[in-house]
Amino acid sequence: MMSADKADSGVSGGERGVLAGRAPSGGDIWSREAFLIFLLLALCYFAFFFHFGTHPLWNGEEAMHATISKEMVLAGDWITPTFNGEKFYDKPALHNWFVSLSFLIFGLTEFAARLPSALLGTGCVLVVYLLGRSMFGPMVGFFSGVILATSAEAIILSRVVIHDIALVFFITLSLFIFYHGFKGGTHRKRYFLLFYASSGFAVLAKGPVGVLLPALIIGLFLIVQKKADLLRELVNLRGIILFLAIAAPWYILISLKNRDYGEYFLIHQNLMNFLSAEARHRSPFYFYFPVLLGGFLPWSFFLPFALIRAYRRTFKERETATVFLVLWFLVIFLFFSAASSKLSSYILPLFPAVSLLVGVFWNDCLKTPEREFRKGFLCSFNSFLGILAAVLIHLGVAPPGDLESKYGVSPARLFSALFLPLPGVAFAFFVFLKR
Repeated sequence: MMSADKADSGVSGGERGVLAGRAPSGGDIWSREAFLIFLLLALCYFAFFFHFGTHPLWNGEEAMHATISKEMVLAGDWITPTFNGEKFYDKPALHNWFVSLSFLIFGLTEFAARLPSALLGTGCVLVVYLLGRSMFGPMVGFFSGVILATSAEAIILSRVVIHDIALVFFITLSLFIFYHGFKGGTHRKRYFLLFYASSGFAVLAKGPVGVLLPALIIGLFLIVQKKADLLRELVNLRGIILFLAIAAPWYILISLKNRDYGEYFLIHQNLMNFLSAEARHRSPFYFYFPVLLGGFLPWSFFLPFALIRAYRRTFKERETATVFLVLWFLVIFLFFSAASSKLSSYILPLFPAVSLLVGVFWNDCLKTPEREFRKGFLCSFNSFLGILAAVLIHLGVAPPGDLESKYGVSPARLFSALFLPLPGVAFAFFVFLKR
């Protein structure tokens, strides 16, 4: 059976040939893809950058991370982060370095503080485009990039000073590089070395989770695909040395300078927050279900059908790319659901995977006969209403305590924002009914 990658490429190529009246040349394809990338960059500008430097820092946490970077610049100490003169061990220094460099270039402003987050968010969108293009073709990559760039949580976290967006970017980049190497044949070893480099930066962004999550996803993927022999090629001395050369120096320096750092960060901040019943931000195991549905708006109502499609492609057709995306989604969702400490931003690393799954679903819908497409749209519309109602009820009955203090978003504003897409959805609903 023809692989999904080849099948999709053939269809899209045929469609281009029919529309153009001739076989597309290499220049036509590159021009088309450059235009798609331009559209994604324009969308990212409005979603992540537009007016992001015109208002004060939203809350205590955003102000804290900006202050840490400011003190790093003023004190000239790029090893030990401090907040109001006190040592701050909760997060590694990578994102603080990005913000500090931005301060040095653009001055101590809100614009400079938020610029790295917006750039990293844009980077995530572009990597998702490239991964979708590699897996299913350029249109799936484009749809997936649009979906990620317009999802609620991605917009919020790309417009505030927060460490999570750096972790998301480097985990996404690591998994993209690995998958490219997995499919890459002769250049596989080079891609695997780049995977180690990206994983090193992920560990500098948020700690051990930066390499643990990709390792779990990749290990399970190779086992499911019966390619466990590739582990010997992936786990190699050169890669480990490169990983340590990037990730280890800062951890060694801060530990030598501050003897209490290693125990606090590795034991208390990572291990105990995952296992301990007394961890900060404790929440029930189902915490991330409403978080995912709310954070992925307005695309949440397509998610159930994208997951059904993924289930069929994973267990019936064994589609390699879909298996990879499903494992990416499941590993991160279940890992953080099992953890004692829970915050809404923790599951952002799975958003690229669900964006790709929904992007594939959209691409499939656009290729189906009208009756099937109408049926799928009606089901999705009904799901949207149900998910919207569930999110509103959840926020009304048990609103997150940190919604306003952490992100500067009041429940009233959020309710208004959730209702804004309804006129457009209703218009689309009637348009598709009349097709």
